[in-house]
Amino acid sequence: MISAFRKIRRQLMSQNRFSKYLLYAIGEIVLVVIGILIAIKINAYNNEIQNRKIILDQLENVVIELDGNLELMDNTISKSNSIIDANRSLANMIASNDTLSSKRLSELIGESFAPVLNFRPSTSILNEMIVSGNLRALENEELRRLLLDFPTQLAEIHDQEAIHSEDQKSCTDYILRYGDFKAVLDDTGASATYLDLSNSENRMGNQALLTSKEFENQLLLFMSSGISLRNSDYIPFRDYLEEVRMSIMEELNTYK
Repeated sequence: MISAFRKIRRQLMSQNRFSKYLLYAIGEIVLVVIGILIAIKINAYNNEIQNRKIILDQLENVVIELDGNLELMDNTISKSNSIIDANRSLANMIASNDTLSSKRLSELIGESFAPVLNFRPSTSILNEMIVSGNLRALENEELRRLLLDFPTQLAEIHDQEAIHSEDQKSCTDYILRYGDFKAVLDDTGASATYLDLSNSENRMGNQALLTSKEFENQLLLFMSSGISLRNSDYIPFRDYLEEVRMSIMEELNTYK
């Protein structure tokens, strides 16, 4: 093709037909420009396809990450329910002036205050999308908004967990000051299992906690912040994760 153009050009020049040569030259330039534009268009299209594939691959990995976070949240909510149930049992015992065996009281104290609620989901894939700029390249504005809202919602959970942790510390500090922590360890088997210690022969026990108004007040504050954490943060965040997962799956299906 190129050799043919050159042959025509030589013929026009040899015949001294300048006007026709000029028109030919302009046409040749136009053809070159059109070829360049087509090449740029094809390259842009290929880049768009490649970028879309990268985004879709990342979204598929986000779904995997979300599945793990949903399982983690289910476990956290289950732990929260156990703590609240133990708090409620302990509070009811205090309110009714019922007596508990040392073993059962120690079990309730352990179930109430030993676990720590600390939801820490995996965010590496989502962070990668944000840092790379691929998240903002999503055409689905609603999905983009949902994903960008993840850090804010997670920060709110951590703030509420910090409040709950402070309430927990107030209760455990009171037990350490006025209760019998060794009795809790002995009755729950922690002395022998984790500390390799023998059970104490003479123990004060923790029955006095059941008649302490200060302990009851701190217990109720701890229980209240735990219920708030579960109902206002954990459960809504789980619903949010489900919504994000569903939106991603719908987005992936549009490209299949």
